[in-house]
Amino acid sequence: MLKRNQVFCILLGITVFANVNAQSYFTVASASFSYASKTGVPKKNIYQNENATVTIPFTVQETNKLLIGLNYHRLSLRFNNTNSNQQHYYSSGLNLGYNIKHPNNSLLVMVLMRDNADYTTFQTCDFQLGGAFLYSKNKSDKLVLKAGLYANSEQFGLFLAPLLGLDWRITEKWRAYGLMPQFLNIENKVNTRIRWGLAYQAPTSTYRLSNPVPDLYLQQNQVRAGLYGDFYLTKTIAAQVKVDYPLPAKYRIFTSEQRYDLNVWGIGIGGYRSQQPAPVVLLKNGIIIQFGLSYRVEL
Repeated sequence: MLKRNQVFCILLGITVFANVNAQSYFTVASASFSYASKTGVPKKNIYQNENATVTIPFTVQETNKLLIGLNYHRLSLRFNNTNSNQQHYYSSGLNLGYNIKHPNNSLLVMVLMRDNADYTTFQTCDFQLGGAFLYSKNKSDKLVLKAGLYANSEQFGLFLAPLLGLDWRITEKWRAYGLMPQFLNIENKVNTRIRWGLAYQAPTSTYRLSNPVPDLYLQQNQVRAGLYGDFYLTKTIAAQVKVDYPLPAKYRIFTSEQRYDLNVWGIGIGGYRSQQPAPVVLLKNGIIIQFGLSYRVEL
């Protein structure tokens, strides 16, 4: 069975749901850089992540949209107790979705395709295929409830995650939105230019490794909580600063044989992964700082 923090196994591709169903805006494109360092010297960062996404909506009917998205990120780690250079892990993905919207409800269906590896070599086993659906119901002008299911062919086996979410306009200034177990934000709108809030997120990813030896994979588990601020430079372009505290973040390496037959919401069923190796990287007693830029369209 997975340890407690691995219950939150939702991957980057699913964040397209946030673009379409959570906020009062749609994020067309975004780029961000985050890091954690004990020295302040960039080359000595123990954790570093660059991320870029683009999602283009195409109107098929008056209320229905086809979504095509591309995402890329690079994760860089420095292993504990070594003086080695940073090790890099990459993810490139294509997301295809269709959003059907009615006056009181909507349905989003997604197909998620990603190549997650260290890119030393290219193999078919690097490829991950997933999909999801999310149903949203308008309970009132201020509350939308969501439910769905996410599936992905992870390196540790087939992964299934029931999804529960909401978009709640508490007052004119305060809003809560999220899709659990992946993320939850509580946001305050100061004015048309500034928003700030509390954020929880739990990203998990796996990467096929070919270096230094083949037939391994790296698993990232993070549970993060922090503060963020959005600053609108124009009506559509926003800069973001975020400070997260990992609770903690763990990175472990497994062999390709260490897999589950099925994993449901972080609970492993069957297979040959009964033990957890010690983390090769453990982020604790520090913070993760993130800077980002987004192009957004108000809904």
